[in-house]
Amino acid sequence: VIPMNQFVVTASKYRQDVNEIPVTIDIITTHDLVKRNAVTIDQVLKHVPGVQAVGNNISIRGSSGFTWGVGSRILVLLDGMPFLTGDTGSITLDALPTAQIQQVEVMKGAGSALYGSNAMGGVVNIITRTPSSGKSSLRVRSYTGFYDQPSYPQWRWSSRRRHFEGLTVDCLTNFLNVSSIISFNLKSDMSFKENADFRKWNVAGIFRFSLTPNNYWNVISGYLKSDDGSFIFWRDCNHALRVGNEPEDIFTRTYTTYFYLYPVMTQILSSRFFYRLRLRFTRAHSEDHAHARPGYHPQLLGIYRRSTADTYGGELQFNYQYSPETNIVFGFDGHKNDVSSIQYGYHRLGRFSVYFQNEKELFHGFKLTTGFRWDWEWGSDIATMSQFNPKVGVNYLFANGNSFRCSVGRGFRAPSAAERFISTFANMIKVLPNPALKPERNISAEIGCELGVTSHSRLDISVFSTDYWGLIEPQLNAQKLEVQFANITRARIQGLELNQRITWWGNRLESNLGYTYVYSKNLSRLPNGEPSQEYGKMLKHRPRHLLYVTTSAKWNNWLGVVDFRHISKIERTDEVTNIPDINKRVPIYVTDLSLGWQKSKYSVWFLVKNLFQYYYVESPGNLGELRNYTLKLDWHL
Repeated sequence: VIPMNQFVVTASKYRQDVNEIPVTIDIITTHDLVKRNAVTIDQVLKHVPGVQAVGNNISIRGSSGFTWGVGSRILVLLDGMPFLTGDTGSITLDALPTAQIQQVEVMKGAGSALYGSNAMGGVVNIITRTPSSGKSSLRVRSYTGFYDQPSYPQWRWSSRRRHFEGLTVDCLTNFLNVSSIISFNLKSDMSFKENADFRKWNVAGIFRFSLTPNNYWNVISGYLKSDDGSFIFWRDCNHALRVGNEPEDIFTRTYTTYFYLYPVMTQILSSRFFYRLRLRFTRAHSEDHAHARPGYHPQLLGIYRRSTADTYGGELQFNYQYSPETNIVFGFDGHKNDVSSIQYGYHRLGRFSVYFQNEKELFHGFKLTTGFRWDWEWGSDIATMSQFNPKVGVNYLFANGNSFRCSVGRGFRAPSAAERFISTFANMIKVLPNPALKPERNISAEIGCELGVTSHSRLDISVFSTDYWGLIEPQLNAQKLEVQFANITRARIQGLELNQRITWWGNRLESNLGYTYVYSKNLSRLPNGEPSQEYGKMLKHRPRHLLYVTTSAKWNNWLGVVDFRHISKIERTDEVTNIPDINKRVPIYVTDLSLGWQKSKYSVWFLVKNLFQYYYVESPGNLGELRNYTLKLDWHL
């Protein structure tokens, strides 16, 4: 029988049954991370219905095209706190070890009424594990693997076997009444593409302690250091694994460090009232270095791009149960970004917000949720702006366990410092600043229901519609090879999403099917009101169809998993660009296989990704993962 009692915290900033909330939320469990050998969460996000994840670029229900790593319309949270860099507004998924994750909640639709900027298309909330007060333990995970050679001889740029490996050590301790989980992670990948290799290591810790029976602290901290190649797009279709975004005589290496510190204090005042203080500090530092290619002696070497972004912030949240039928959440949030950069200059940007939400059970099973958030932004060289984002939602839980939900809300995204102030050369194109950029805005609505088809099958259906104003897109002047970010796009995205879960044979066999249909339309007009050249056309870099199927089978200590992903062909992209053969696009059909043998203290996994060696592009001029094989070992000591 399919379990129904899953709980989430993202929808309302407190624990709720997933069947009693007015929005769609998908849950990624620890088991999902383990069975896919997920080194970063994007490797499992790409199997969530309606979600596309290509590295640090995440899109939910077509909310984003390809952003080139600048600005995210999906807000990533770490235990409810923003986890974005202060300069580019991008996501650093490598900084958080997956071994410390309890579950990941993917909320779809505008979430700005609770979470503010960047939550236009949805929220990804990473919930960390709670350190145990029991005895100490040690867990070691290691993996190694290699890539197949491409089938086409002209693609083979290296005679060496391209391999990858990783090691994770988790230590669970309880010392001086402080429970902790400390993780050390090391991973490297030679990559199947030229200058796409990387070496990364990070250390992270979660510490929990109580000062009084009604006061407890959680402190989350981590540090990442990485050395990455810079493969943005190919040389051309005949040299698909050769880097094309670099001059003939140099390679670019990107060196990154990322530090975060998130202390959280919870004070329980009564059985119905508590408050939570969240503090946060992050420092993101990156440098792009030019290195000479073998056989070349270029004059300009060394650092040519560098950025440091410090973010200081905090949130004070109050939760009050006014009555058994009424829950109130309200609070204040603020932060400051200090950016110092070669390509962005020096800037200080600040934001402050207040929010309020009320959930009321009007009659048995029927809940009404209303709320709002008001954000202000100010800073050097930008105009002060404010944004009011309301929301309303209803949920009705029937006696038989079926549920109906409906919600509408407003979202926004303030431009990142990179979009406003960048002045550099990227991919051999000059990028110009635009401090006059305005926030993107949207209104998102959804109607959905979850039905128990049988005791072994549940079906979730949702219909959604989102209108966007002032989407920020890079505008290319092809004659001068110059790009500038601008508020140019008025758009509408509508669609349908189906998600069905079926179990057979005493829950030994399970299938999850997710299908999303996305219809996007550009509604942009010229300043005189006339339709633009893009009016009525499909938005760029958005597929119409996404189909994800996962089937798993258990027998004694064995577990097998087959993942299938189909993403329809991208119909429109930026044809006027310097990327060769950008029109080489195909539908995506990818099958992954996992086979594991588990005991109480250890497990062994064998994984094959892209089982049938299907060739496709994930982003313009960037070939998707070749077939590769992984052996993973996991010990509990």
